[in-house]
Amino acid sequence: MKKETISHDLKLFSRMTEILVTQGTGRHSYGVDIENLVTLAVVMNQQGDTNKHGGKLTANTLKQVIYRLRHGDGLDDLTPDWSEFDGPDALHRQASNLIHLKSDFILE
Repeated sequence: MKKETISHDLKLFSRMTEILVTQGTGRHSYGVDIENLVTLAVVMNQQGDTNKHGGKLTANTLKQVIYRLRHGDGLDDLTPDWSEFDGPDALHRQASNLIHLKSDFILE
């Protein structure tokens, strides 16, 4: 895989995690509940994030980023600090589902 792709994947995944953590901890509200990759892609597009070609993000783009990082040992360094959450909120499970590609989180 190209170094440019890996770098962009890391950037996007960091942004995905940052958005989920900041909303989950109440530090920022994006105006919607981020319940799946479709909603996360919409929020990221509103924030100015793009795919590696400069186009809009889709749920499939985010799914591919996760897949490439999972199979390239890139996720371990990107795990958020879960202690920032007040309790066992549903958002923690959502972020965990995102990382592990649980089918109940990702629209099929």
